[in-house]
Amino acid sequence: MPSRRLALVLGGLLLLSGVSVAAGEVIDAPPTASFSNEDGRTYEVTIFTVPDHRTALLTNVGVTTADGERRLVTVSDLVWSREYRDASVADPGVETTTLTVEPGETVETTVSSWEPGELTVILIEERAGAATTIRADAVTCTQRQQEYSRTFETGGSSGSSVCASNLDWLGV
Repeated sequence: MPSRRLALVLGGLLLLSGVSVAAGEVIDAPPTASFSNEDGRTYEVTIFTVPDHRTALLTNVGVTTADGERRLVTVSDLVWSREYRDASVADPGVETTTLTVEPGETVETTVSSWEPGELTVILIEERAGAATTIRADAVTCTQRQQEYSRTFETGGSSGSSVCASNLDWLGV
């Protein structure tokens, strides 16, 4: 018959292993993104991930110009707002998530395609009739537990990106 001390030690180890597994799931969680719309316009947000900064800038995006012409541009062309509409990632094999954020609405998502070390790219299309514009944000954090948020407001937007510290030294 095992001693009481051995039973307590085994019970403690079992409890710690369960906590470790649960903590690992939280630590390895993919990025989350939240978009709040306090503006009177609708926004379409497209999110995707890429392995590095160079790939992010060179990713092809199909857009429609103000005169109705469909063309390819790169994410680097969209760092500043441009008068395009109908953005779609044109490179094969890039998994995207597209969200529509209506006035007065908050939309949240998890970027499930993200792998540790990747960058998250966010295309923001402000739908304003003929003055519709598209711009790109790149979240350069390659660490775990990223949190991105943006609030669309009349005359602009505000946002933040939180990057967790590297926990590899803990062995998790």
